Amino acid sequence: MNTMSKVNQNNMPEPILFNPLKHHAGYIHEFTREVDVDSESSREILQACLTTIGKSQMDLYTGSIPSEQVAGEIKHYLEKRGLIEENLYLSWLGRGNEPYKMTRISDNSIWILLAGKVPARWVHIHPGRYSPHTLRVRSETLKTAIAVICFCNKYDLDYNNLTVINHVRTCFLDLSPMKEISAAKGTGRIIRLLANFSKQENTEK
Repeated sequence: MNTMSKVNQNNMPEPILFNPLKHHAGYIHEFTREVDVDSESSREILQACLTTIGKSQMDLYTGSIPSEQVAGEIKHYLEKRGLIEENLYLSWLGRGNEPYKMTRISDNSIWILLAGKVPARWVHIHPGRYSPHTLRVRSETLKTAIAVICFCNKYDLDYNNLTVINHVRTCFLDLSPMKEISAAKGTGRIIRLLANFSKQENTEK
């Protein structure tokens, strides 16, 4: 699997710009099942993918709608309103510092629409803060969860083992070790969510 290509292309319909590795739990679950960490080069590719998550907090969508369908619903929303041309869309967003609009999709989750800065992808979307079916997550927490699950899947290790988690954090992510881990909160909660995510069983709000 070409991991970096998968994240970059991510099957989003144009003109939608969306990073599902940063914002979509279902996508992340599938990503961690497929990613390769066998070689040094493949691990470097995974590290490059994780840099796209950034260094701040973000909102993680935990609903059951696939990432491509999320993008498709928002594109349809724009088409119905005659906003599928870039100049019309940008005019609709308005002026000011980082203008944006909000919309709901079919599961009642709220999505933010901004101006995209990638050619042919001028509709940048991400989940709304405190929207239904979302969690607020720190970047270090999300990166840790993704990397830990990738290595645990490959080497049949325990996701909840603090020694394993700290080895990944210190040796692969260059982060400080954690003092404790709990499956009910923080990093442990996100690991549990992403490792066990399924459309049928997911109940996160």
